[in-house]
Amino acid sequence: MEIEIVKSHLLIIGGGLAGLSAAIEASKFDIDITLLSRSKVGYSGNTSISKGGFAAVIQGNEEGDMPYIHMIDTMKAGYKINDEGLVKTMVERGERTIKTLDNFGVPFYKSDDKYVLLEAPGHSKKRYISILDKHNSRFRLNGLTITKNLMNIINQKSNIHICDNMFVVSLYCEGNRKYCISLDIVKKNIKLIYSNAIIIATGGCCSLYNNSTNTLDADGSGVYLAKHAGITFNNMEFIQFHPLALVDYPRYILPTTIFSLGATLINEEGKEFISKYTNRNYNAERDVMSMSIYKEMRNSSGNIYVDFSKANIPILSSLIPNFNVLKIHKKIKVKPSAHFMMGGIKINKHAETNKEGVYAAGEVTSGVHGANRLAGNALLEAATFGEIAGLNAGEYAKGKTIDTFVIDMDNIKNFILFSENNRVKNNKILDEVNIELKKTVDTSISIIRNHRVLLNAKEKVKAMLEMLKEYKPVEFDDLVRYFKIKIKLEVAMEIIENSLKRKKTLGSFIIE
Repeated sequence: MEIEIVKSHLLIIGGGLAGLSAAIEASKFDIDITLLSRSKVGYSGNTSISKGGFAAVIQGNEEGDMPYIHMIDTMKAGYKINDEGLVKTMVERGERTIKTLDNFGVPFYKSDDKYVLLEAPGHSKKRYISILDKHNSRFRLNGLTITKNLMNIINQKSNIHICDNMFVVSLYCEGNRKYCISLDIVKKNIKLIYSNAIIIATGGCCSLYNNSTNTLDADGSGVYLAKHAGITFNNMEFIQFHPLALVDYPRYILPTTIFSLGATLINEEGKEFISKYTNRNYNAERDVMSMSIYKEMRNSSGNIYVDFSKANIPILSSLIPNFNVLKIHKKIKVKPSAHFMMGGIKINKHAETNKEGVYAAGEVTSGVHGANRLAGNALLEAATFGEIAGLNAGEYAKGKTIDTFVIDMDNIKNFILFSENNRVKNNKILDEVNIELKKTVDTSISIIRNHRVLLNAKEKVKAMLEMLKEYKPVEFDDLVRYFKIKIKLEVAMEIIENSLKRKKTLGSFIIE
């Protein structure tokens, strides 16, 4: 099999908001930048399907709001296990991030040239800023509106080289020596990319779950790469379940800001129930709201709905993607769904990891959200730390000679288990492991977790990893599928093992 060698001062893995923001900022330096994406850059990962907006303090727009209040809200929602330095950096740069994106052409919702700030659960002030759809797409995606505008900037940069359909399966980073091994899904060959600096911006892991709001490539690959490269990560047990995933429209969610506009939650009998589980009612954070819905579904043995009968329909129609298309003027069925990975690669306020010259940004990192994330903080985190990572990685990479040290190519082929010798492949192994993994994840590391069930799940995942060792890829597509499942198994194991260490309920899940 052909191995193509590429050299680049800076390698960015991930084509979502964090990766795009990093590329734009790093392009200010006199360096070559390679931007890899699992699918098409700008259309890859969870940013592209985001229905939400940004939470940021805009001075002068909301009386009394300050970055430190945003910080207090974020720390409270995260049960104070957040990295205070990261939160401080994010909230203090919030307005700057919004204005940078505004200058890039991102169409924020405004009135009289001022940002329209909405209430959002968990935020003590109005600071949620929505995105307008200017692409007139039938199924409006706020995130795609963001990435398209950033791609317009990137396409003007001669030193950013885009590589779509690249599946990174290994990183090496020791001192000045760095490279990645990537599978080119279109050319069906291996790319070996040498670089001075690396930014990991691969997103989250919630496609591990059957019931998920994420794109299929959100499989935790960044954590897998970090694990095998000796990059520190933590808090993998904290997975946020969004309370308002639509039952009849897979991967579609309603923003929790709808409650500030009159929407309510009702059970099969048409009765509101949120006050039975929390005195914060519709201003409860996502973890509390998801648990409330889950408990009501279990206690009433029925479905849960968002009721729009008392809502401000004109405003909802303008702010909620696909509101009219989904015909949800009265009520629509919802349930909690795996949505966001709060844990991940550990970084400092400069977006640096424990490995020299390796940076990370966005959902793949841990620290900002603690045990639970507030609405609007995900996109703010991705753009803010993407920019910071791009600045610092660009500064680090400039002026350095790329070390193209000799690598045994046979070792690379052996690493990925690929052989052109005739073998009998057994796709049944992959099929069985994939089905069993989904079942195991859904029953063991959902909102409700049980020590005995987690121990059983750990043994099941161990057995699946052993089964996978028997699989021998023959064709290139087999190899891609093998790594996708291997990554999911190892990431699921991290979530299970970290959950077992938690003896008490905290944040996004309940220990029974």
